[in-house]
Amino acid sequence: MSELPLLLLAMIAVVNPAAVALAASVEAAPALEQRRWLALPALALAVALVAAAALLHERWLDALDVSAASFEAAAGFVLLAAALVTLVRGRAVEAGLLATRSPRGYAAALAFPVSAGPAVLVAAIAYAERGGAGATLAAAAVALVLAALASAAAPLPLPARSALWLGVAARTLAALLAVLAVGLIVDGLRAV
Repeated sequence: MSELPLLLLAMIAVVNPAAVALAASVEAAPALEQRRWLALPALALAVALVAAAALLHERWLDALDVSAASFEAAAGFVLLAAALVTLVRGRAVEAGLLATRSPRGYAAALAFPVSAGPAVLVAAIAYAERGGAGATLAAAAVALVLAALASAAAPLPLPARSALWLGVAARTLAALLAVLAVGLIVDGLRAV
């Protein structure tokens, strides 16, 4: 299997569109029609944040004064923490931030930290160092588009059966993320 499909799978696991959909379905969120048009500016902001992380990955490592291997191990721990939160809660920890009727507040929170949170940005830097900034950005953009579509389509209130299946999907992606995180930790520690 080539590097790009694995990178795409990793970025989908990190962004976790199912967890984003669950987060976007909080009852105090804007109405479905309003969320649909808010998804586009949120997506643009999230992609811009990830682009800054991926395309400037070498500068971030220099600014932090860490080696790529050390950062990879640290990124693995950040991803593992994010995976454990989603495994336990079934949704992103930042879901409460979307409980606002303010369109600007909702779009900003959907972009950061719900869709492109710290784990996504750290993963973008680590994977850009590993597999190239362009491929990382492309994979992240696909994952963020899926998250934007999921957030725009989540009905309010979320039917119980939909919530169940989204919870299962979110936890499955979180379990995959935990495996990927351990791989980053081991690879980073081996290289140090």
